[in-house]
Amino acid sequence: QTDSHSGALPAVQETRTDPEPVATLDRPSLVTATTGAKLKLERDQLAREVEELRAELRALRKSVQDSAQLSSDAQGLRDELQTQTDLVHDLRLQLKQAKASSDEKAKQIVKLERDLEALKNQVKDGKEELQRLAKAAATAMQRMERMAQMKLGEKMMVHIVMPRVSLSFSSRVTSCEAATSSLQARLSDFLNNELLPASGEIWQSLQPIDGAGGSSGGTDVQTVARSSA
Repeated sequence: QTDSHSGALPAVQETRTDPEPVATLDRPSLVTATTGAKLKLERDQLAREVEELRAELRALRKSVQDSAQLSSDAQGLRDELQTQTDLVHDLRLQLKQAKASSDEKAKQIVKLERDLEALKNQVKDGKEELQRLAKAAATAMQRMERMAQMKLGEKMMVHIVMPRVSLSFSSRVTSCEAATSSLQARLSDFLNNELLPASGEIWQSLQPIDGAGGSSGGTDVQTVARSSA
């Protein structure tokens, strides 16, 4: 008989008459043993499956955690991508603005070059005008110098030269007057002392002997001599 609770097999009974003892099991005990073995196998299988399920669960949890981390990383990447997209958009906008500014600066440069060329022409015209003004100023300065020299000459003539010339002329006039007076005195002396007596003698020698004519002739010679003197 078998123990219904434990499912253990009963001990084999030996008899003296049987040469070889034979173990016999009743059907319930055999079923119980078989069922216990199957249950043990199923329990082990279930335990292995449970362990596998636990491993899969751990792997699943790990995968979920990794997925969460990947999701977080993906969100960070999406944020970074959005930031980069915004940055690219800003850079494109700045590039567009820089291109517009560059075009505007290019126009300003062209305008400045034109203004510079106009200024160069104005400077050239200004230089020519300055040269003309310099020539006119030099001519005016020469004229002013000549006028100043003329005025200075006039002043010198009035204040220096003319008095000297006048003094020299006066002295010369005085000298001439003195020389004239001396010459007149010498001429008068020559006429009175030398020429008149000689002419009277010549005249007397040329007149007739009568005394009337001689006297009248002498008188005429003296009158003529005095008139000449």
